[in-house]
Amino acid sequence: MSIEMTKLITRIRKAKHPEMFEDGSGEDEKERVEDGVELPAPGSYDPSMVSEGVKENEKLTDVDESYPLIPEDPEVGDTVYAWAHIKWDNRAGELVYDVIEPDMDEETSVILQEIRNILERTFDIDFNEIDSGEAEEYLSDKIDMIVEKYNISLTEKQREVIRYYTYRDLAGLGKLQPVMNDKEIEDISCDGTDIPVYVYHRNPKYGSIKTDITWSEEDELESFVMKLAQRTGRSLSVSSPLLDGALPDGSRVNASLTEDVTAHGPTFSIRKFQETPFSAVNMMNLGTANAELMAYMWILEQYQQSYLICGGTATGKTSFLNSVISFIPPEDKIVSIEDTRELRLPHENWIPS
Repeated sequence: MSIEMTKLITRIRKAKHPEMFEDGSGEDEKERVEDGVELPAPGSYDPSMVSEGVKENEKLTDVDESYPLIPEDPEVGDTVYAWAHIKWDNRAGELVYDVIEPDMDEETSVILQEIRNILERTFDIDFNEIDSGEAEEYLSDKIDMIVEKYNISLTEKQREVIRYYTYRDLAGLGKLQPVMNDKEIEDISCDGTDIPVYVYHRNPKYGSIKTDITWSEEDELESFVMKLAQRTGRSLSVSSPLLDGALPDGSRVNASLTEDVTAHGPTFSIRKFQETPFSAVNMMNLGTANAELMAYMWILEQYQQSYLICGGTATGKTSFLNSVISFIPPEDKIVSIEDTRELRLPHENWIPS
């Protein structure tokens, strides 16, 4: 191994485990790297690992976790309008992901529908062109104007519930909006009518989980898929029934519209956009890559060599690319070409296209 490679590996290991080098104890690690990577001898596994895995699966029956979705990070005194509740379903024999939202009585439901009808007739704004805070303020003001104009009698609780559902359904993605707010969810997919929406949780203990969200009517699901297309700025129709685009927040969307494409009618999948991309250190902490691999990628970037990153769907290709691109010197010019923009680079001298 070259001296330059060894130095890079040591620098990366210092970034990942600085405590190892505070008293010089990292020297042994350096020698281990120079001697090469040690591989376990055949059959040298620990049988206790198997039993631990079984115990971990058994613990799934004890899962009962709740956390806020709207708002995502509530402060003391804030009202939480939507919660995620992950629990074990004894009847189904699996984990389920439930979305808990405010209850509505019949009177509030009727008033909400009337206000929504009025709002939809008087819209003078494109929610794609404003951020969530501006959309929330716009809708709140409009609701107050309608309540005053039509002399609608509401309690403060009813007013808050109406504001929540109005924003959720008009500015957001309807019943799917709370899940979109969940930072722990990577993927959201719907395979058709009367089929539960499934989500993929970042916690490896949970993985793919069935939710309590379904579309029972094909027309309703078709309308939602059309809404996704509108949010991506792409067209979707019977003559062009496939969608591949990105939502304003960067999340990637794939959808189909008709039974000619999928047997169960309209379908969609959303790959949620991660606001803060994984760094090289994150990749090593997660076990996706080791210091040797990152040092090798660093040398490739430094000397402008070519490489290919390939793999199946949802295997982390873009996440890995995002992490190693950070090795490109900040003064170098970068031009990226993507069908759907997913890269997030810290470089100023970058032209995304």
